[in-house]
Amino acid sequence: MLSPDNVFIAIKPVDMRRGIDSLTQYIQDELRSTWHEGAAFVFVNKA
Repeated sequence: MLSPDNVFIAIKPVDMRRGIDSLTQYIQDELRSTWHEGAAFVFVNKA
């Protein structure tokens, strides 16, 4: 079971085909956070 210290939720839809590098950049730009151990990031896919 996951038990992250922090959970970040992206409200705007994200194209999940972006890949890990692009999603990491999204975390920095849009969520104003950095990827770190103990954090979980939740994305909503574009339909």
